[in-house]
Amino acid sequence: MEIAEEIHDQCGPLFGTSRVKAHRLSHGVALSDIVAQVKALYEIDGKPLPRLGETLLSAYESGYKRPGPEYLHYLCAVYRVEPDELGYQSPCICGQNHRTRPGVPAA
Repeated sequence: MEIAEEIHDQCGPLFGTSRVKAHRLSHGVALSDIVAQVKALYEIDGKPLPRLGETLLSAYESGYKRPGPEYLHYLCAVYRVEPDELGYQSPCICGQNHRTRPGVPAA
């Protein structure tokens, strides 16, 4: 999380790097990796696979779109952070801490 903050602090003013993008970059993974992890969490939860793709995730990262409550929940779960750490002020729909999720590795 400290690395993501540093990326955001250094790259945000220069390149417009959002907090959610800074978290992905801090993990050194591609958009497709995050999409796959979100879809895996949907599967674990027994839900139909979401329509989340690289284009939509990129729109979240660039600020053109904002994730809805469910996608925000799963992004928080993947990154193991709370919504404010991804740049969103809304509380999560689950009301639980995302810092840990048993049996699921971090992004």
